[in-house]
Amino acid sequence: FARIAWIVALFNFIGNLILIPSFGINGAAISTMTSYLLTTVLYFYFTQKLHPIIIKKGILAIFSIAAFCIGIVSVIFLNNDINFEMIFLKIFIFILILAFCFKLLPLRDFIKDNQFR
Repeated sequence: FARIAWIVALFNFIGNLILIPSFGINGAAISTMTSYLLTTVLYFYFTQKLHPIIIKKGILAIFSIAAFCIGIVSVIFLNNDINFEMIFLKIFIFILILAFCFKLLPLRDFIKDNQFR
């Protein structure tokens, strides 16, 4: 897993070198966000190889789309003011995603099978 961290750090560094001259601080944000996404995907892939957890691909796709929608909402309504309506909207969407997650994922079976003794 340390190799993944180094690969992603290099990816972020190169992304910053390419994007910051053209897009400024937004380029740095895009590079960092892409690096975090790459980290998540790589950790998920290698963790599944070591300790497989059955996750339906459709559910994973729904969560990915929901996270993408939250990101789009964040970018569309981006401004420098503290907008409490937007904060509450994001929290509401996040709670809906969590509720959906607990409803669809077999967490009870996972917790029951992996209890600490």
